[in-house]
Amino acid sequence: MVNFRSRFKVIITVTALWLAFLSLIIPIEVRAAETDYRIEAKLIDEKKLIKGRERIEFTNPLDRPVSEVVFTLEGNLYREPNPYISKVNLDSSYPAGFDPGWTEVSDITGPDGEELNYTMESLPPFAQTYSLKDTLVRVELPEKLEPGEKTRVSLEFSTKFPRKKVGDEEFFQGVYTWRFGWYPTLAPAEWWTSYDREVYSRIKLPSANYEVRMDVPEDFEVAGVTSEKTQEEGDSKRKILELVLDEARSFPLAASAKYKTRREEFREFTIEVFHFPGYQEEARVLASYANEILKFYSARFGSYKRKKLTFTQNPVSGYFGMAADGLISLGNSFFEEKDLALSTITNRLAEYIVAHEIAHQWFGIGVGTNLNSQNWISEAFAEYLALQYFHNKYPEYEPNLFRFERDGLIRNAIESQLGYVNLREHTFELPYILSFHNGFDEAIIKPLEEVDYANQYQTRVYKKGYMVLRTLRGIIGREKMEEFVRAVYEKYKTDIVDVETLASEARKLGEGEIPDDFFQEWLFTSDHLDYGIEDLSTEKLKSGSYSSEVTVTKSGSLNAPVKLRATLTSGKEVEKTVFIDSDRQTVSWKTNYKVKKVTIDPESLVMDTNRLNNHFPRKVEISLGENKLPLDAYFILVGPGTISGRTPNKYAWSVGPGSAQGRVNLNRNLSLSGGVSLEGNSLSELNFSGWVESRFDFWSNPETGSSSQYWSQNRSLTLRLNRITRSKDRTYNLAEIGASLSQSVTDNWSLGFNSSLNLEGDARLSFSARETERLLPNIYLNFSSNLGFGLGDLPPLMKFKLTELKSFGEWRTGSTGNMGWKSYSYPGNYKLYTKASLDFPISKDEKLFIGNLALITRVNQSLFISGGSTWNTLKDISFNNFKFEGGGELSVNGKTLGGLLPFDLAVGYAYHGQDTGRPYFNFSLGF
Repeated sequence: MVNFRSRFKVIITVTALWLAFLSLIIPIEVRAAETDYRIEAKLIDEKKLIKGRERIEFTNPLDRPVSEVVFTLEGNLYREPNPYISKVNLDSSYPAGFDPGWTEVSDITGPDGEELNYTMESLPPFAQTYSLKDTLVRVELPEKLEPGEKTRVSLEFSTKFPRKKVGDEEFFQGVYTWRFGWYPTLAPAEWWTSYDREVYSRIKLPSANYEVRMDVPEDFEVAGVTSEKTQEEGDSKRKILELVLDEARSFPLAASAKYKTRREEFREFTIEVFHFPGYQEEARVLASYANEILKFYSARFGSYKRKKLTFTQNPVSGYFGMAADGLISLGNSFFEEKDLALSTITNRLAEYIVAHEIAHQWFGIGVGTNLNSQNWISEAFAEYLALQYFHNKYPEYEPNLFRFERDGLIRNAIESQLGYVNLREHTFELPYILSFHNGFDEAIIKPLEEVDYANQYQTRVYKKGYMVLRTLRGIIGREKMEEFVRAVYEKYKTDIVDVETLASEARKLGEGEIPDDFFQEWLFTSDHLDYGIEDLSTEKLKSGSYSSEVTVTKSGSLNAPVKLRATLTSGKEVEKTVFIDSDRQTVSWKTNYKVKKVTIDPESLVMDTNRLNNHFPRKVEISLGENKLPLDAYFILVGPGTISGRTPNKYAWSVGPGSAQGRVNLNRNLSLSGGVSLEGNSLSELNFSGWVESRFDFWSNPETGSSSQYWSQNRSLTLRLNRITRSKDRTYNLAEIGASLSQSVTDNWSLGFNSSLNLEGDARLSFSARETERLLPNIYLNFSSNLGFGLGDLPPLMKFKLTELKSFGEWRTGSTGNMGWKSYSYPGNYKLYTKASLDFPISKDEKLFIGNLALITRVNQSLFISGGSTWNTLKDISFNNFKFEGGGELSVNGKTLGGLLPFDLAVGYAYHGQDTGRPYFNFSLGF
């Protein structure tokens, strides 16, 4: 699954760390097509419930008799709320408050209808650490099942769909979506003998055959139907649907009365799209993408084993996708947001994500694996196929993600800021480089319980995983890599494989080119590799030719053959492949012309943690107004009156008229910054100001309900020296200390402290606090306060001001003749301010389009009361002159530019009882 998608961001991030695995907890490992499911089920819409009876025929694949079998009940993973996440955060997943999901079983019988005994058990906490009770049922067989023998177990079940908005295993906005395990599922044969935590923690989805007879309301559309008939039931009409799916790793369910169907018949494939009313054109474009991608994959990597592929519109917003057998659920942004304002801006992004999800029909859904520790086989191979398709259609080494197909002024403005993005460089390599730089890198292959940095799961498994495959392609070549991928798919497309199996298949084609320890070191360790060029020396020989020596450096214990490219003064390029087995190595070259520059890994095939040292001389890229972010060059942007520069992961600086500033990010814990400014009309009147700052960030590991370790940046310390010149007669030299402490995962509060001291002995201390309390789902009480103390009579710059009050001020005519609001500042040596607000949604899931320009996603109302005052001395402190105000605010959240550009609009009215009050307006937008 790929996902391109404040308070809500925290819970979405935490939830995504484990939800992808919960949706795959159907760990079966039996031979392909030796398990047959026959399910008869009825969807009871008013109760969000499926009731049914299931018959499972299976074979004992073990070499010993068994007397018990085990079934998983995935629905019970949603019976209890996550006790570690705050209720405020949980509201983003459960808009109406927590609503449980569950699966119950009864009437378990054997092949002759005899009643079987059973006991309830719990899954181990390998993915989540709560709501594990009754997630397994162990069933006693009527007699021992010998190796190779087949038997049958039947049972009745009920599955309740939770009302939530994560995208899967849920009912949301009229749509039922559950890809894996809405029915009891047979567990691995090795589970049948006895409980083993390590064995129970393997997530495997082997193939089985499914026949499903589904009874649904007449107006419902269900993905994957092969036939249907209508029947009467009381005053309502229902229909019976027949659905058949062979050699499938699950039977996915997507159903809704809102769905309309578009069916496109192509020469080789049939594409069905289940979409909401009004999105016929988006469905047509999607079908076109899908057909093109299926044809490409089938030609390069082996034929798709089905003739039909179905897509469903997921009501949850976001550019994301989720794959199952023959079915792909796409986030609502593909349909609702893709054409906002600029109709082609996200076309390629959408096409890439569709390509990734279709690739799972080859790997993950096709070739299976242990999705707990070796999900790399599913996700990295899906990424590899998707980028092969993308690079075959669009330029690989140029800006290629956000491009426009129609000219115009808006196009030029947007492309100047976003047009530089390259899919591989900026969404694969850059996240990995940043993860490594910040100390969040770890081995790709490891169980969830051993993962140290859950925040970086997608970067580690998807992005870094893809780059390992790209490195392998660099070793054996593009053609052999395609042959390898095709061979694995065609040989194992219904099986479960591991890294050792893939390594064996790769070496058959690599013919000794692949280092013996390649897979072990690149996948099972946290080692890294950084190739660089330290020096180039060239000598002209008597013969007239040139002898050059290139000093190549290598940091990290990983290794791979790498290409070295030399550019001659004639313009010709010469290359050689080298293997660097030491920290520093000299490579010699004899050429007819002088070597003027050398590049290592010019095609960016090797997974490298730093590409800035890949050129000698170092590469500097200068742009006149067009934004860029090269990974292998020092970038300089020349704009109107300003020159700025940056590197991908560490440095940023800018110089403008009378000012300069810069920033260095040393690691995840420490950054340094500073700046200077000059003001004045002549050299003798220049006023100099400047500042230097160091910021220390500290991290904690809150319990999130995931078995992996999550990192939250919740403390900071800032040290700052500040020189401020207000005039030639008044200069402030300040030393400042700031600190913050917050909790945004398990709770919702923050504390802040700031102190300032000047060289003349003046000092001030301030304290701030914020907290959010949940009254009801999506209804919150917010509290904030600020307290300030001055030591002595503070100079004007250091005095506290009461600018938080919105209604205390006056309308004034400015120098341009325009009216503007001027707030009273009420400077003082002591300060107290507090505010309480009641926030509640007017609209949180209903969406409103502003033509084709923007989409309103949420409207919130806030009622507030606040008050504060400042005083010059302790004796003055009194509540007699305390200033109070109250009011209301309407806030609107929305998106534009294909959903890439969010905006916030706030319109409010504040009143303090002594005049007519003051309306106010705020607008902000940004990427």
